[in-house]
Amino acid sequence: MKSFAKRGLAFVMAMIMLLTSFGTVSFAAADKASSSTKVTATEENTQTIDWKAVLISVIDFVKMVYHRIETEDYYSDDMDKSGVFGFLYEPKGVYFYTAADPWQRNVGYNEIFDIVAPTTLINFETKRLRFEYADKDWMIQMWKGQYGLLFYGAEVGVYTKPKERELAHYDAASDEDMLKMEMTFSYKRDGKWVKRFTRPYDSYWWCTGFLPGNLDGQFNTIKVDMRITAKNTAMLSKIRTALSANSISYAVKGLDVYFAY
Repeated sequence: MKSFAKRGLAFVMAMIMLLTSFGTVSFAAADKASSSTKVTATEENTQTIDWKAVLISVIDFVKMVYHRIETEDYYSDDMDKSGVFGFLYEPKGVYFYTAADPWQRNVGYNEIFDIVAPTTLINFETKRLRFEYADKDWMIQMWKGQYGLLFYGAEVGVYTKPKERELAHYDAASDEDMLKMEMTFSYKRDGKWVKRFTRPYDSYWWCTGFLPGNLDGQFNTIKVDMRITAKNTAMLSKIRTALSANSISYAVKGLDVYFAY
């Protein structure tokens, strides 16, 4: 009975995490939606959905949640530092961002998140930098776009998984695997880029920023300038190769790689 209850709890938690880990919570009143708002999907997001792969991803995700419940394998139980539902507010920049150690860190990443996101009114562009380093599969994923009816912004997540893991699921980067980075979010107004906020240079597994309001125009009206510091020259080479594979131009200074998406 105990095992059955845990399996039931795992399924319920998986569904809750699946539906709530995409976007922000409505902390503040947003600007009235613009009737001219148009958000187009990227080429990656307009591909035909492989529903068999979706089902496998859901099964993998439920297995992962059950494993965490069974082994009590959590990053942190301290919700006091995680703000409301894992989000904090920066009054000077008037934006929301994720805490350093929110509950979402226990979820990790599964491609099913991006597939289901449009059903929660989240529309974005995304790029994935995949590479192997230190006997692990790594992925740095970047998003920018509209998050529900009330927010727009951007995210950069760092994820890893053991090479031997058969499940198509990544874990949020551990403290030792976090990467130093800086993220500046801008939007285009009257043909000029206007900076809205900068997430300070620090170690992150999930660097985010969300502004109240609606994305007025296409994805090319918002821009994210990134600085990511590789751990060494070997990782730098891997990141550079992954950027080139995604047709992203970049510049390098020491172990820092600079690019925009």
